[in-house]
Amino acid sequence: MNGNRIAPFVVVALLACGGAGSTRAPDAALGDLQIFDLGAPAPAAPDVGALYFTLVNAGAEPDTLVAVTTPDGTAMLHTVVTEDGLSRMQHVMRIPIPANDTVRLRPGGYHVMVSSLRRRWVVGDSVQFTLVFAGAGPLDVAAPVRTYTDVVEQLERAGP
Repeated sequence: MNGNRIAPFVVVALLACGGAGSTRAPDAALGDLQIFDLGAPAPAAPDVGALYFTLVNAGAEPDTLVAVTTPDGTAMLHTVVTEDGLSRMQHVMRIPIPANDTVRLRPGGYHVMVSSLRRRWVVGDSVQFTLVFAGAGPLDVAAPVRTYTDVVEQLERAGP
Protein backbone atom coordinates (compact mmCIF):
# COMPACT_ATOMS: atom_id res chain seq x y z
CA MET A 1 0.00 0.00 0.00
CA ASN A 2 1.23 3.52 -0.79
CA GLY A 3 2.65 5.34 2.26
CA ASN A 4 0.80 8.53 1.27
CA ARG A 5 -2.52 6.78 1.81
CA ILE A 6 -1.60 5.60 5.31
CA ALA A 7 -0.24 8.87 6.69
CA PRO A 8 -3.59 10.69 7.09
CA PHE A 9 -5.00 7.75 9.08
CA VAL A 10 -1.97 7.76 11.40
CA VAL A 11 -2.34 11.49 12.04
CA VAL A 12 -6.07 11.14 12.78
CA ALA A 13 -5.40 8.22 15.16
CA LEU A 14 -2.71 10.15 17.04
CA LEU A 15 -4.94 13.20 17.42
CA ALA A 16 -7.89 11.12 18.57
CA CYS A 17 -5.77 9.44 21.23
CA GLY A 18 -4.21 12.67 22.45
CA GLY A 19 -0.80 11.58 21.25
CA ALA A 20 1.80 13.44 19.24
CA GLY A 21 0.31 16.55 17.75
CA SER A 22 -2.37 16.97 20.41
CA THR A 23 -3.42 20.60 20.55
CA ARG A 24 -5.50 20.53 23.71
CA ALA A 25 -5.00 23.81 25.55
CA PRO A 26 -4.09 23.76 29.23
CA ASP A 27 -6.38 25.33 31.83
CA ALA A 28 -3.39 27.38 33.03
CA ALA A 29 0.36 27.57 32.42
CA LEU A 30 3.47 29.06 33.99
CA GLY A 31 6.76 28.68 32.14
CA ASP A 32 7.22 24.98 31.36
CA LEU A 33 4.39 23.94 33.71
CA GLN A 34 0.92 23.29 32.34
CA ILE A 35 -2.25 22.55 34.33
CA PHE A 36 -5.03 20.44 32.81
CA ASP A 37 -8.35 19.07 34.09
CA LEU A 38 -8.83 21.43 37.03
CA GLY A 39 -11.79 20.29 39.09
CA ALA A 40 -13.20 20.86 42.56
CA PRO A 41 -15.97 18.41 43.39
CA ALA A 42 -19.00 19.81 45.16
CA PRO A 43 -18.27 18.62 48.72
CA ALA A 44 -20.44 16.10 50.51
CA ALA A 45 -19.51 17.69 53.86
CA PRO A 46 -20.11 21.42 54.34
CA ASP A 47 -16.63 22.25 55.64
CA VAL A 48 -14.18 20.14 53.56
CA GLY A 49 -13.35 20.19 49.84
CA ALA A 50 -10.71 18.94 47.42
CA LEU A 51 -8.92 20.04 44.28
CA TYR A 52 -7.69 17.71 41.53
CA PHE A 53 -5.76 18.37 38.33
CA THR A 54 -3.10 17.09 35.95
CA LEU A 55 0.25 18.86 36.01
CA VAL A 56 2.69 18.60 33.09
CA ASN A 57 6.30 19.72 33.31
CA ALA A 58 7.42 20.15 29.69
CA GLY A 59 10.80 21.50 30.74
CA ALA A 60 14.24 20.02 31.21
CA GLU A 61 14.36 20.99 34.91
CA PRO A 62 12.29 19.47 37.72
CA ASP A 63 10.08 21.66 39.90
CA THR A 64 8.10 21.13 43.07
CA LEU A 65 4.59 22.11 44.16
CA VAL A 66 5.25 23.47 47.66
CA ALA A 67 1.96 25.12 48.66
CA VAL A 68 -1.59 25.88 47.63
CA THR A 69 -3.72 28.71 48.99
CA THR A 70 -7.35 29.67 48.53
CA PRO A 71 -9.51 32.41 50.04
CA ASP A 72 -12.15 29.70 50.60
CA GLY A 73 -10.34 27.87 53.42
CA THR A 74 -7.12 26.18 54.49
CA ALA A 75 -5.47 24.23 51.67
CA MET A 76 -2.97 21.44 52.27
CA LEU A 77 -1.14 19.02 50.01
CA HIS A 78 -2.09 15.41 50.72
CA THR A 79 -1.49 11.92 49.45
CA VAL A 80 -3.17 8.61 50.26
CA VAL A 81 -1.10 5.89 51.92
CA THR A 82 -2.14 2.30 52.53
CA GLU A 83 -0.79 0.38 55.52
CA ASP A 84 -2.03 -3.01 56.68
CA GLY A 85 -4.87 -2.84 54.18
CA LEU A 86 -6.12 0.53 55.49
CA SER A 87 -5.96 3.70 53.41
CA ARG A 88 -5.65 7.13 54.96
CA MET A 89 -4.79 10.64 53.89
CA GLN A 90 -1.38 11.97 54.84
CA HIS A 91 -0.18 15.57 54.71
CA VAL A 92 2.88 16.12 52.48
CA MET A 93 5.07 19.20 52.39
CA ARG A 94 5.69 19.07 48.65
CA ILE A 95 4.85 17.26 45.46
CA PRO A 96 7.82 16.69 43.13
CA ILE A 97 7.32 17.35 39.43
CA PRO A 98 10.10 15.62 37.45
CA ALA A 99 11.37 17.17 34.23
CA ASN A 100 9.47 16.11 31.11
CA ASP A 101 6.87 14.27 33.17
CA THR A 102 3.24 14.36 34.28
CA VAL A 103 1.91 14.32 37.84
CA ARG A 104 -1.77 13.61 38.40
CA LEU A 105 -3.59 14.90 41.47
CA ARG A 106 -6.66 12.70 41.83
CA PRO A 107 -8.70 10.68 44.32
CA GLY A 108 -6.58 7.94 45.90
CA GLY A 109 -3.30 9.77 45.33
CA TYR A 110 -1.88 13.26 45.56
CA HIS A 111 -4.54 15.95 45.96
CA VAL A 112 -5.25 19.30 47.58
CA MET A 113 -7.46 19.10 50.67
CA VAL A 114 -9.31 22.25 51.72
CA SER A 115 -10.64 22.43 55.27
CA SER A 116 -12.64 25.06 57.15
CA LEU A 117 -14.53 26.08 54.00
CA ARG A 118 -15.80 29.65 54.28
CA ARG A 119 -18.60 29.00 51.77
CA ARG A 120 -20.38 26.02 50.29
CA TRP A 121 -19.07 25.03 46.85
CA VAL A 122 -21.97 24.61 44.43
CA VAL A 123 -21.88 22.96 41.00
CA GLY A 124 -21.42 25.70 38.41
CA ASP A 125 -19.32 27.94 40.67
CA SER A 126 -15.55 28.24 40.52
CA VAL A 127 -12.96 28.29 43.29
CA GLN A 128 -9.83 30.44 43.20
CA PHE A 129 -6.50 28.85 44.10
CA THR A 130 -2.86 29.89 44.01
CA LEU A 131 -0.45 27.05 43.27
CA VAL A 132 3.06 27.82 44.52
CA PHE A 133 6.02 26.14 42.81
CA ALA A 134 9.57 26.17 44.18
CA GLY A 135 11.07 27.12 40.82
CA ALA A 136 8.32 28.68 38.70
CA GLY A 137 6.66 30.67 41.50
CA PRO A 138 2.94 31.31 42.07
CA LEU A 139 0.16 30.56 39.59
CA ASP A 140 -3.44 31.69 40.08
CA VAL A 141 -6.07 29.26 38.79
CA ALA A 142 -9.85 28.99 38.87
CA ALA A 143 -11.22 25.48 39.34
CA PRO A 144 -14.78 24.77 38.20
CA VAL A 145 -17.01 23.11 40.79
CA ARG A 146 -18.57 19.98 39.30
CA THR A 147 -20.09 16.80 40.64
CA TYR A 148 -17.61 14.28 42.02
CA THR A 149 -18.55 11.87 39.23
CA ASP A 150 -17.91 14.51 36.55
CA VAL A 151 -14.51 15.41 38.05
CA VAL A 152 -13.43 11.75 38.24
CA GLU A 153 -14.62 11.03 34.69
CA GLN A 154 -12.70 14.06 33.40
CA LEU A 155 -9.53 12.87 35.16
CA GLU A 156 -9.95 9.34 33.75
CA ARG A 157 -10.30 10.71 30.20
CA ALA A 158 -7.53 13.18 30.86
CA GLY A 159 -4.24 13.58 29.37
CA PRO A 160 -2.63 16.47 27.67
